[in-house]
Amino acid sequence: MFFLPTLGENFGHVIIEALGAGTPALISDRTPWRDFDRAGCGWIMPLGNAQLFADRIDSLFEEEPRVSEGRRAAAIDYARRFEDDSGVVDANRKLFLRAMRRSLS
Repeated sequence: MFFLPTLGENFGHVIIEALGAGTPALISDRTPWRDFDRAGCGWIMPLGNAQLFADRIDSLFEEEPRVSEGRRAAAIDYARRFEDDSGVVDANRKLFLRAMRRSLS
């Protein structure tokens, strides 16, 4: 599991990298990501409730191997679908180009 209880992310590139490596993600609700539960590739928890994070982590120790293997496959599938979306690629390219232009000016 990739654990990122961040205070805020405008995208969270490390999150998609973790998913692409087959690592389900447990993240805060302070990112643009919203559909991990439905996709079966991770969990999004409200940052203000540390107990929810702790409970989710504890539950993973009791999870059947076939469930965790399915979640790992779902993480890879989610990342592949995301990375194949040309709109996402274009949006990220524009984001980085804007950042480079700002740093050069």
